[in-house]
Amino acid sequence: MNWNNRSKQNCLKYLQMDNVVGTGLGLKEKNGVRSSESALVFLVKKKIPKTMLTRFEVLPKKIEDMNTDVIEVGELRLLDVKGKMRPAVPGISIGHINSTAGTFGALVRNRKNQLFILSNNHVLANATDGRDGRASLNDPILQPGSYDGGTEKDVLGHLYKFVPLHRERVKSFCSKAERFKKVSQFFLNISKRNYRIELYKNTRAENQVDAALAKPVNQRVVHPKIYQLGIPKGIRQAKPGMKVIKSGRTTGVTTGSVKVIEAVVKVAVDDENSIIMSEQIVCSSMGKPGDSGSLIMDQQLKAVGLLCAGSNMATIGNKISNVLTALGVRLVTE
Repeated sequence: MNWNNRSKQNCLKYLQMDNVVGTGLGLKEKNGVRSSESALVFLVKKKIPKTMLTRFEVLPKKIEDMNTDVIEVGELRLLDVKGKMRPAVPGISIGHINSTAGTFGALVRNRKNQLFILSNNHVLANATDGRDGRASLNDPILQPGSYDGGTEKDVLGHLYKFVPLHRERVKSFCSKAERFKKVSQFFLNISKRNYRIELYKNTRAENQVDAALAKPVNQRVVHPKIYQLGIPKGIRQAKPGMKVIKSGRTTGVTTGSVKVIEAVVKVAVDDENSIIMSEQIVCSSMGKPGDSGSLIMDQQLKAVGLLCAGSNMATIGNKISNVLTALGVRLVTE
């Protein structure tokens, strides 16, 4: 299948028409079914009935000795998963105003049928435990995230709900510990005035999910179709060996397989803090920093997990059933 320069030039002149956005070689389609017949294809923003066109807007049925065809593709734009996109879709950059950037995971609805953006706590709520002041309900959520250039002009929604993230070590507020701290600080100040004592309590708190919701400023600014994949088809339980796929802010669409289920893992939050995650899904490496919040799905686009952590060798996800139950929501599938 090829075309000569003369035919190509004859087709390119139609790009001057407002509704035509491209042309090329393809196979003619009849009633949505692709045939084996070669055709010169016109790509248009929107198919318009011939009766609504002027004679100058009607595309030719034939050019040179080849039949033509028309395919509707919408308005073509440069796509940037780390840039601003409206309506915003799952798979692109998003983040709390005081955090860097993660991934818009999916759209969900609560029992009142209200629409929400789903992602990780550490993406939408700045990894808060609810008492540390790292985030508050109604905080602005930016798209793109601040690391990708998002500012207060790029508010997509506001923090609505989060599941607290409990760290392995937390500051102690015990009265006995506070008295011990004051006495110890007094003696330390005698020789080391620039030092400060802090007491921490080791906890055994486990986290099943790293999840939060943001309420979009209105329903028109978001759409459920995951970037480069499609709308989720439901949920299912992960099983070892299952092939999975995700679309994320950093690495885009990647595939992998489930290695371990019901895992308990220790995840570093920063150089000094870590959290324990239980009932996790461990997959082969599928992402990098910034992909957190991505929906992990099987090959039929049924969600199995919410990506929350990983390394160069593995990717960790919360069980999607745990996420939806903890937040009291259901996945948008249409």
